[in-house]
Amino acid sequence: MGASGLTWSELTKWWHLQDGMYGMPEHLRLQALLKRLRGSLNAPEQLLLDTYWDHAMQRGFGDLPALLPQVYLHYDPLAQHQRNQRAEGKVLTRQRMDFLMLASGGRRYVLELDGKEHYSRDGKAAPDLYADMVREDRRIRLQGYEV
Repeated sequence: MGASGLTWSELTKWWHLQDGMYGMPEHLRLQALLKRLRGSLNAPEQLLLDTYWDHAMQRGFGDLPALLPQVYLHYDPLAQHQRNQRAEGKVLTRQRMDFLMLASGGRRYVLELDGKEHYSRDGKAAPDLYADMVREDRRIRLQGYEV
């Protein structure tokens, strides 16, 4: 990854070099990459990836930034029972982001497709959950990511 960030072209070139991919026709390699990227996504996330993939494909991928799904910003190696004993008493929030885009000029974008379950309880607004979400967004921004 260079000054241009991580582009679709670079990602597809890397994918081409993976075991079993180099002998495949290009369209099958691209299908395999898309299938791999979609593997851990729910329906709304798949829709976003598919839409951006189609946009990039129409432009021959080129220098458009790649969209990386389910990327860990940080990893909490503790088991659930250990997390419950932690002084803060909770799981590290925002361990994994829905999507990461590494653009040119060192710009880093986090895309979150958060539904109402992130800021409500039983369908009713929960200010404490909303405050937690906003606090995490601010923390990530201070680390140099745009959310």
